[in-house]
Amino acid sequence: LYGLHTIADPALFPGDPAADLFRRMAADPGAGNIVFLSLYKALLPLAGLPWAAKTISFFSVFLSAFFIYHASLRMKFRKDTAFLLSAFYAIYFLSTNAFYFGQFRTLGALLNALLLYVLCSGKYILVPFFMPLYYITYPYPAFSAAILALALPIFRRKEISGRGRAYS
Repeated sequence: LYGLHTIADPALFPGDPAADLFRRMAADPGAGNIVFLSLYKALLPLAGLPWAAKTISFFSVFLSAFFIYHASLRMKFRKDTAFLLSAFYAIYFLSTNAFYFGQFRTLGALLNALLLYVLCSGKYILVPFFMPLYYITYPYPAFSAAILALALPIFRRKEISGRGRAYS
């Protein structure tokens, strides 16, 4: 997707199956790519191609680290330990290839961190909404989110019924 606009010219790579696949993806991105492509298209005229992708990755990783920090505090970690966990997460994710070409993964990581925060906060009513959120941002874990939403009442019935408490 990084250079998708250059592949749009059918005369550029005639008869190449990969270029045909990318052209079809550009013409009909599907529901799983809507969020990323919308952000990408909004930032593209303002920042240019490389900076649009890096901006999406940076803010996704920053927000993920924010939610990891607060989830760590909910799990009774000390503030300095929670800060180190979120800092190590941000450094690791920004140092991998996700910063340059993995914007889908960074949006998926953001949803993973948000789901961790929701679970640690005991806001279990929000968990079923993660399946469609995953589907429109990073579709691979959508099925796992559905299984989690179905299994949560079995394993956390005391917290859900109000007789027990989550990490808070």
